[in-house]
Amino acid sequence: MRWSRMDLIKLPIAVLFLSTPLMASSKPVMNDWFALGSGCRARSDLPGNVKMELITPYVSSADTYQAKFVFKDFALTSDVEVKNPKRFGRECAIRLNINPPAGKKIVSLKAVTKVIATKEPGPELDLLAELKLGSVSLGNAQTKLGDASRVRQREEIIELQADAGSKEAFPQLGCGEPKIIGFDYSWIVTRKSTQSSAMRVELGKEKALTIEAKLADCQPG
Repeated sequence: MRWSRMDLIKLPIAVLFLSTPLMASSKPVMNDWFALGSGCRARSDLPGNVKMELITPYVSSADTYQAKFVFKDFALTSDVEVKNPKRFGRECAIRLNINPPAGKKIVSLKAVTKVIATKEPGPELDLLAELKLGSVSLGNAQTKLGDASRVRQREEIIELQADAGSKEAFPQLGCGEPKIIGFDYSWIVTRKSTQSSAMRVELGKEKALTIEAKLADCQPG
C-alpha cells in the first residue's frame, strides 16, 4: 500500500503521535517521528530507508535540540517508472514530535539540507521544500530549472528558519506545549514529450536533513 500526501494529511494526529506532557517524562524532548512519501518510508519504531539520530546539544546552549535524518536512497532519476511520463516526481514528508519540558516552550526552529541536481535540456524541474510547525508553514524554498537549462552537480543549500520574533507566522505556543515539526521535500518533473533526457536529483554528500529547535523559559498558565 502506498500513502499519498493527502492520505497523510487526513490521518488523525492521535493516530500518528500519542505524546502528551505527562507521557514525555521518560522520552527525549525530540522523540517519535516518521518519514512517508513516494521516496521514503520509515518510523521511529519501524525500520525503513530513513534513520534519525539525536545530536547532543551544545554545552553552552542546553535549550538547543537537534535531530539528524539520514536518507539511504532518496533520489529522482529520468528512468523512473511512472504511469504518466510527462509529469512525475519524488516526495518525502518528515514529521517529528517535540515535547518541551515543564517551564519551557519552543521559540525558534531551523532546518538545513542540501540538494544536488544534474539535468540535460528537455524536462522542467521544480525543487520544493517547506518547514512547518503544527499546521503553520514557517517558510519554503523553490528552485525552478527550465526546459532549456543544462546543469551538472548543481548544489543548493536549503536553510529555512523562523522564530517567535520573526515576520513569519510563528504560532503562539503555550508553556510545555508539544508540537509536530514538519519538513517536506517535493521534486517534480514536467516533460513536453515522452522522450527521456538525462536527469538526477539527490541529497548532498551527507544525504541528510538537520532540524534544530530552541526552547526558552516561560510562565505556566
